Amino acid sequence: SLLTNWPRFFSLLMASSSSSSSSSSSSSSSGGGGGPSVEATIAKFQVLYPAYINSKLAKAEGRRLPKARCVENPTCIEMYQCALRLGLRATLEIQKKYPRDAFTTPGRIRVQIKDSSKRMIPKSEFDTARHPPMNPEFPTKDAVLGRIASLIPQLRASAKTEVTSSSAAAATPAGSAAKQSANPKKGKKKGK
Repeated sequence: SLLTNWPRFFSLLMASSSSSSSSSSSSSSSGGGGGPSVEATIAKFQVLYPAYINSKLAKAEGRRLPKARCVENPTCIEMYQCALRLGLRATLEIQKKYPRDAFTTPGRIRVQIKDSSKRMIPKSEFDTARHPPMNPEFPTKDAVLGRIASLIPQLRASAKTEVTSSSAAAATPAGSAAKQSANPKKGKKKGK
């Protein structure tokens, strides 16, 4: 079911990575000329690891939010699904690991928080202008992390209800068949 929820953007990434080796030799000889590649665009996204919102970790181990706002043992897939629910452009990188501790939950997501398509030219050395956020509701990485951490319990609860409803539906026909086989056939009694 996860594969059906992946956005078109991720499929473009996979298609371009498989064709990048063949197109890189032709684009270097012809001079390129197109817009930025998908890989270059994704490289500007912010990286979010599950350790950032893991309530079991200490701040020194990589947690970025207060424990009250974090969740217990989040996965990168849960974070990715929450980012998609929030309407953020995100990619999932399962093979990557958190550099501080390679033995924690594997994977990370990349989320586009800032609009880096515009080049920011400072007016002076004291200019503190930054790239504008893509969504004013999430101006910083901490705002995105907090919102993702608040959605993960809802995601887990909905997944549990789906599992219980599907197992109940599967158990109902089997349960009724068991009741029918346990009851003897009604009819005339033999031997009287």
